[in-house]
Amino acid sequence: MSTIVGVAAGFGVAVLIPPTYEATGSVVLNGGAVRDPVTGQFLETSLARNLVPTIARLAESREVGQAAAAEARVPTDMVVDHVSAEFEQGVQIITIKAHAPTAALSASIANAVTHALGQHVEEHPIDGTGSVDAQPLDQATPSMRPILPKPFLDACLGGLLGSLAGIGMARARDQLDDKISDIDELRGVAGAPILASIPFDRRVAKSPLSTDRPYVPWAEAFAQLRTNLEFLGVDSRPRIVAVTSAAAGEGKSITSCNLAIALARAGRRVLLIEADLRRPACSRYLGVDGTVGLTNLLAGNVEPEEAIQRWGEEGLMFLSSGWSVPNPSELLASRKCQDFLREMREQYDTVVLDLPSLLPTADAAVLAGRADGVILLARHRHTRAKQIRRAVDALTKVNAHLLGCALNMVPPRQEAKGYGYGYRFDQVRRPEHDEGLHRSLN
Repeated sequence: MSTIVGVAAGFGVAVLIPPTYEATGSVVLNGGAVRDPVTGQFLETSLARNLVPTIARLAESREVGQAAAAEARVPTDMVVDHVSAEFEQGVQIITIKAHAPTAALSASIANAVTHALGQHVEEHPIDGTGSVDAQPLDQATPSMRPILPKPFLDACLGGLLGSLAGIGMARARDQLDDKISDIDELRGVAGAPILASIPFDRRVAKSPLSTDRPYVPWAEAFAQLRTNLEFLGVDSRPRIVAVTSAAAGEGKSITSCNLAIALARAGRRVLLIEADLRRPACSRYLGVDGTVGLTNLLAGNVEPEEAIQRWGEEGLMFLSSGWSVPNPSELLASRKCQDFLREMREQYDTVVLDLPSLLPTADAAVLAGRADGVILLARHRHTRAKQIRRAVDALTKVNAHLLGCALNMVPPRQEAKGYGYGYRFDQVRRPEHDEGLHRSLN
């Protein structure tokens, strides 16, 4: 686009710039040979040849310009500011170039300068003897075409400058805008495998996975996330899996819920724990009363069987966050929380922890180090690369095991083209395929 703008600008400049014509005349310097005082013969070296630079400078002088302007009947500045004299070393010819708005005027000025220069050298002998003169050699003639503007060249130059400007702006945008835009970029920044690319779908935020929509693209993405999670460690499958993100608003709670549902669909005994004690969202998303939950249990007010609820037909078990507390970090770091997670690890095939975001508070880092693995979620064109790097550093400091990343809210077209596992969402899976997958995972 910038190239097209540059080409158009080049043409526009060519149209707006008035034409400039160039005419060329020349003079030749004669005489000035030096006689040998002994032999009386003329030497090969000529005085006229040595005076070429001086006379060329004289052609551009205001004194000669005034005389030429009077002859051509134009203002003196039009001659002085638009006439140049050129010569080659060792050659006794001076080329006079004149520029003017019309071809006839440029030729008239060039001829007037060559004539005025010859008269000035004749009337004011430079060598003191008058033996050197400047005679017109080539008469200037009107040019057929102007030297400026050059529409084609201007358009090409404009296109080149436009392309360079576009490249420069793109580089500047890349430097300033480091928002994650695809799974390859996320993989490179995090240094971890991509477990899923979850397409954007308005229905995800309204309701969790349900049996009446098992084959829509975002449902298939969670099935793919479940499958990749299952095969991360065939011999030592992660039992406690934490889901977190670098910053808030990236869809980690919805992802945690749907991942837990997808695991339960595969026949797993799954416990989903709403461990975000500051901004709990799972209870609201699942439509569950969250007044009694993790905080009540850790405070010793209820037993696990009293706080854990069953959700849906898949057999998913859910533990809400419970009452709000003033010290979430201390509560999650307590020995009682550690003992509770160890107990749940023995009772369930998979425990999914919906953690807070990593960067705002220390809550997530406390539990991330106690999980078997962490899934780091990023939101398409929302999460910044520097946030991912800081999140990975935070996980490294607590010796948390980063299982991989998931890119959330990806535009459907980009997601279908860019997903790195060769997994096609346009292939409708048959129910018997799901049954076979369930048997293989069990």
